[in-house]
Amino acid sequence: MKITIYCLNPSLNLYKSILTVIVLSVLLLTSVSSSFAQSNKLYMVCEDGSLYVSDEANCTNRLIANVNLSINGNFYQPYDVAVCPNGKLYICYVNTIGDTTYFCEVDSASGVVTPIPGCYTTDILGTVNALTADKNCNLYGANAITISPPTSSSYLLLINPTTATVTTIGDIGYASAGDLTFYNGILYLCTTNSQLVTVNTSTGAGTLVGTMTYNGSTIQNAYGICTLQSNPDDTTTRYMIVSAGSSNYQVNPTTGVCTTLCLNTVNSDIYGAASLAENSSNDVGISEKKFDNSFAIYPVPATNTITIESPQRAVIEITNIQDQLIKTFTTNGNKTNIDVSSSPNGVYIVKMKTDIGIVVRKIVKE
Repeated sequence: MKITIYCLNPSLNLYKSILTVIVLSVLLLTSVSSSFAQSNKLYMVCEDGSLYVSDEANCTNRLIANVNLSINGNFYQPYDVAVCPNGKLYICYVNTIGDTTYFCEVDSASGVVTPIPGCYTTDILGTVNALTADKNCNLYGANAITISPPTSSSYLLLINPTTATVTTIGDIGYASAGDLTFYNGILYLCTTNSQLVTVNTSTGAGTLVGTMTYNGSTIQNAYGICTLQSNPDDTTTRYMIVSAGSSNYQVNPTTGVCTTLCLNTVNSDIYGAASLAENSSNDVGISEKKFDNSFAIYPVPATNTITIESPQRAVIEITNIQDQLIKTFTTNGNKTNIDVSSSPNGVYIVKMKTDIGIVVRKIVKE
């Protein structure tokens, strides 16, 4: 936006200068505020079919559209939303019978829904109720538990956003409540009973972090989780939120303990949430260098000691999933044993820096 102030009287030049400073200051403050809001912006899809874009910095929402779907006279309800780095939105829809899922691309400005051709699945795994995207716009999903045939846990799925082809990765071991998110390179699932679980993207196996609680009580109707960036100039600092009912809470990804973020901001239960910060948060050093399979870390999970096998000299950094440094040391190769008995239980990131690259691995301490 350009603002020009004309001053016909030379004696008013001082006032012109003052006004210019004021205008520039206002524009600068507006720019900073807008940038910060962008970093905290997420998309939310609700039980009543409403699609919102939310600014969590100010606890404000803007309704984009109602995105309920009707195909051949059959009603389909939106269950979760995912956003890719290119800004494309994807929503998984489930019919009222609960045996069919559609994956659709949704325009983030207008809310226009475009079903992906051949995009329904009716396989034995049941309908998909959780969705997220990685930095390459691969869609990860989780299926809802089914009654016939009975299942007590969900499977991690890989979904092609072009063809809607669904590939089963593995049994999570926990039942999906309706959302997935990447946080600092680790995939998390919001489960039934308001549990927070990490999910191995290679095997699908889930590891319990804890039950999500607020003021000592288990939060109710927790269906969505999402990762937001704290500051537009800091691409590594993020925080996780959980959507429960019509409110969003900030959740500690190591304990599941929640604090207030934005309460009662919409008129319906939030079924799913997504943000661009989810895509960049699964880099965590992995995008810089490829994994080197000559490194080994075991056992997983660990109890008292972990062993690192390194074929060459490496600087080892161990951080928690909040990117806080726990240990750092140098190994000259072969086997190195590390005492972790005094470390709290949880998920840790091991970064091994060598002359030829960086290797990043995840360990679990129990």
